[in-house]
Amino acid sequence: MSSDLVDMVSLTFHALGSDKSAFWVIFAGALAVVFVVSRFRSNKKFPPGPIAWPIIGCLPSVGFQYRHKTFFNLSKKYGPIMYIQLGGADMILIHSPELAVEALKIQDAQFCSRPLTTPGKYIAFDYSDIDFSPYNANWRLVRKVFNTELMSTSRLNMQAKMRKEEVMGMAARVLDYTTKGQLVKLKKVADDVVLNILLQMLFGKRYENSESNVAKELKNFEPYVREAVILVGELNIGDLIPFLARFDLQGFEARYKKLMDKVGRLFQIIIDEHKKTLEQIGEMMSEESKDVLDVLLFQKGENKLTTNQIMGVMTDMLLGGLDTTARAIEWAMAELIASPHTLRKAQQEIDNVVGTERLMEESDIDKLPYLQAVVKETLRLHPPVPITNPHLNEAPATLAGYNLPANCMVFVNIWGLGRDPSMWKNPSEFDPDRFIGTELNVHGNHYQFLPFSSGRRKCPAYHMATLKVQYALGMLLQCFNWAPPAGISGKDMDLSEGVGIVCGKKDPLFATATPRVDSCLYI
Repeated sequence: MSSDLVDMVSLTFHALGSDKSAFWVIFAGALAVVFVVSRFRSNKKFPPGPIAWPIIGCLPSVGFQYRHKTFFNLSKKYGPIMYIQLGGADMILIHSPELAVEALKIQDAQFCSRPLTTPGKYIAFDYSDIDFSPYNANWRLVRKVFNTELMSTSRLNMQAKMRKEEVMGMAARVLDYTTKGQLVKLKKVADDVVLNILLQMLFGKRYENSESNVAKELKNFEPYVREAVILVGELNIGDLIPFLARFDLQGFEARYKKLMDKVGRLFQIIIDEHKKTLEQIGEMMSEESKDVLDVLLFQKGENKLTTNQIMGVMTDMLLGGLDTTARAIEWAMAELIASPHTLRKAQQEIDNVVGTERLMEESDIDKLPYLQAVVKETLRLHPPVPITNPHLNEAPATLAGYNLPANCMVFVNIWGLGRDPSMWKNPSEFDPDRFIGTELNVHGNHYQFLPFSSGRRKCPAYHMATLKVQYALGMLLQCFNWAPPAGISGKDMDLSEGVGIVCGKKDPLFATATPRVDSCLYI
C-alpha cells in the first residue's frame, strides 16, 4: 500500500473518532458514486491542485489542523489559485492580492453567497444571521439593520462612555494582580474586557451581581464560545459528503444541537426580559439608553426582524466577536512583550501624546499612529480568522481564466497574504514600523492586507473590533510595564498558534506587570 493511501486511510479513521466501523459505511457508499463523480469532474477545467483520492479527496495533503499554513505551502507548488477537492466539495484557494481583487471586488456579486452548512443551520439559527446566511433577502435585511442601526458612528459614539468604564475596569483588574504579586493572566484579562463590553452593548448590563437565570447561564458562556470555535473549525464529513450527513458519523451535529439549545434558551430569556421592559417604558426610552437588543426589537415595518434573525445577530456579536477580538489583544501583548524595544516605543508615543497625568481616552487613538501600527502588524501576523469563510458562486462563473461550475467554495487565505515574502519584507518578523507612512488600513481596500476580508462579506463590525483592541492595548501599555515571567526572556517566549477557526496562542499568555504611571493607581 502506498504511503499516500496509508495516509488516506489513517486520516479517515482519525476523522471518525472511536467508531472505526463507520469507515466502511463511508467507503461502501462513496465507492458507489466515486466513478460518476470523477467522470463529471474530469470534464471540468479546475485550477491545479494536489491529488484527489476517492472518498476524501485532497485530505491527505490538507490534514485537519493549521490548514491555512498547509494551503499557503501548497500554493508555492500549485500557484496563487488552487483547486482542493474534499469529499463532494469543490474548493478554490486564493493566495494573491490580484486574485483577491477579482473574487472579492470585481466579481463580488458572483462570489458573495454562502454554502448551506451545519454551522449555518445551528449557530446562525437556520441561516438567519449575517455571517452564515446565503446572499438573499434575509442577509440584505439583517446587514442593513446591522450597519445603519448598530454599527453607525452615532451609535458607537453613544457607547464610548461604557467602553471607557470597561477598559478602566480591565486596568483595575491588572492592578489587582500586581498588588498581590501574581502573574497577570492576559488571556483572561482580554476575555473579560471584551465580553463585558459586548454584554453592555447587547443587553445594557453584565448580570454579574444577579442571581437570575441569565447570570447563571452567562457564567458558562465562555465555554460555549470555546465549543463554537472548535466546532466551526472542524472538517465535518456531513458537509463534505452530503448523503452521509444524516448519520452524524463524527457526532458534530449532536454537539451543535446541545450547544445551541443552551445558547438559544439563554437568548430567549434575555429577549423576553427586554420585551417586557419595552412594553412598560419603550416609547420613553432615549436613543442613548437603548442597547443593541432594544434597537433590534424596536425595528418596524420592512425592517422588522424575526426572533431567529435577532438571535443570529446576537450570535454573530457574542460567539463571533468575543474570541476574535480577545485573541487580537492577547497576540499584541505577546508580540510586544517578546520585543521590549517595540513595547517601549509604543509606550513612549503614548507618553508624548497623552502624558502621565491622565489616562488615555478613545479620542487619543487618532493621534497615536504607532499604536495603530502595532495593531495592524498584529492583525497581519495573526488575523482573527486566517482564512475567509467560504464564498459561493450560485451560478457558473469564471475566475482567473478558469470556468467554474456552480457551487464552488472560494476561500482567500488571509494569513497567507500577510506572510507572503513577495509582498512583505521579513514577513515572519513583528515590525510595526512597516505600516508607518503607508496608507494600508483594515478597511478591506488593500488586498495584500485583509484581516477582516473585503467586499459584501467582510466583517461588518471591523471598526468596532479595531477600536476595542486599540483602546484596551493602549491602556495596558500606558498603565503598566510588562515582562515575561521570571526566568524567560522575550526571545524565548512561545508564540506558537493553537488550533480552531480562530487561531489564538497555543498556550495562554502570562506576564509580569508593574505600574508605570501614578494615575493608574487611582482607577
